[in-house]
Amino acid sequence: MALLLISPLALAQGFASEINSIGENIRDGIYIFVGTMCGITVLWCIFEGAGGRKTWLDLLHIGLWVFAAGAAIVVTTWIFSEGGSISV
Repeated sequence: MALLLISPLALAQGFASEINSIGENIRDGIYIFVGTMCGITVLWCIFEGAGGRKTWLDLLHIGLWVFAAGAAIVVTTWIFSEGGSISV
């Protein structure tokens, strides 16, 4: 009887590990995507600034948006990791 009660818990632990791995892969993919897009955006703004179509204030403005995008991902990751460590 005890074996029947424990086996679903053992399966759940293996499944949780697999789900955690998938979640980390998705998070890494989001990091790569957002980082690439932000890098391209800043690089494009620098090229436009060199061509005289953008000012330094435009570059600062875009830089702040890029910083905010990165900070949002880091804060969200921190919130989920702290929430995952809470035990009921």
